Amino acid sequence: MLKDKAILVEKKVKIPSGTKRDLRLTGQLAHTYGGNSKAKVGNYNKEVVNSDYLKPFRNIRNQLNVYVDDWTLPWLAGLDLLPSKQLLDFSAFFRKKKSEWDDCFEKLSEQYPDEIKREARVRMTNPSTGDSRYDERDYLPKEIFLDKFSMKMRFIPVSDADDLDLRVHIGEQEAESIKRQVRADMEQELRDTHTDLCLRIKEHVTHMRDILSSDSPRIFDTMVDGVRQLADTIPALNFMDDPKLNELAEDIRVGLNANTILLRDSEYEREVVTNKAEDILRKLGTIYAS
Repeated sequence: MLKDKAILVEKKVKIPSGTKRDLRLTGQLAHTYGGNSKAKVGNYNKEVVNSDYLKPFRNIRNQLNVYVDDWTLPWLAGLDLLPSKQLLDFSAFFRKKKSEWDDCFEKLSEQYPDEIKREARVRMTNPSTGDSRYDERDYLPKEIFLDKFSMKMRFIPVSDADDLDLRVHIGEQEAESIKRQVRADMEQELRDTHTDLCLRIKEHVTHMRDILSSDSPRIFDTMVDGVRQLADTIPALNFMDDPKLNELAEDIRVGLNANTILLRDSEYEREVVTNKAEDILRKLGTIYAS
């Protein structure tokens, strides 16, 4: 059963934009380019919090997103489906990133508002004319600003129709009807995860094939590492226990696990791996079509 193989993950990360609309400059744009009609031609947003202060949080969010995308498949209501056997490593990774987040948050709480305001005042002021876009009103009270940062992860057990006991509320016949619908919906979601996994394989392998078969390929370690990671995750994300997908994972692990330097230097090696990628895509076509 799916609830024995997987757990649901809910990820929530909040980071403020650090920007604020400059109403005066926005009005000047409308007056200059909108003519007499003062038509709206766009908005001018100024960076009131230098992006360097927010970059560490964005980097952590991006790293978390990549890890979640690698090890989960999309499920209902914005949740992701994680293999249960990956839960320990997944939790350890999240705790590591949360610790990094907390360190960044502590540093930012020391920088806001005084240091951040000083930097913005200098950056947004023309030293020659003294004209400035700095406005004290652009800055929230410290507690409210810091409250806009959040990094949370929640794990939710997967339920199935048999977990629902609705008879007390609606009667046995209607309860069974609802359970049948729940089973059908979950079966469809499970089929959708199979499709999503096939599409993920297609995207990675097609990208590798297209790069290697181009006239002047730019070959990076990240491409080869991504394919290795794909081969590792396919069996874990194969919630339908499709043996063909597991075989395909082994084909990828053996056939596309090439040396990056060798791929750069050898046209023959690139052709060999390209042909293996083509074979994998053909096999995938038969799986996906079924």
